[in-house]
Amino acid sequence: MNVAKGKTLADSYRAGYSPKNNSKTVYAAAGRLIKTERVSRRIAELRALQIKKVEITLEEHINKLGQLSDQAAAKDQYSAAINGEMLRGKVSGLYVDKVETKNINLNGSLASEIKLSRLTDDELAEYIRLTAKASDDSMEGMKVVTDA
Repeated sequence: MNVAKGKTLADSYRAGYSPKNNSKTVYAAAGRLIKTERVSRRIAELRALQIKKVEITLEEHINKLGQLSDQAAAKDQYSAAINGEMLRGKVSGLYVDKVETKNINLNGSLASEIKLSRLTDDELAEYIRLTAKASDDSMEGMKVVTDA
């Protein structure tokens, strides 16, 4: 039972057999014991029971979030209720995180392959200009400043 709960073989052996010493023989005896089919099968059964106790389904998870959201709303904790509903939506797949990436060519290289610290001042200024253009942001009035 102790092994199924996460204790070491030696600690489990000591708890079950109370040996007179804590020498290497405890480790050897525990190792032999765990190799027996009956003991290893029982440990697997106990571990399966432990896993089943904490197992949760998607449906249970969504229902629990709904209950918590309802409880929060009943206490006029609308922010918590909204957060609960948002989490339910995310877990259900209603919300998808959207990521947009753009690659910018600079001197024949993709920007993702460029180490910015190795660029000259002019190359860095060009990189910033192209980045701003790609994201439709205005960089007017900005200057490139270097530590010289």
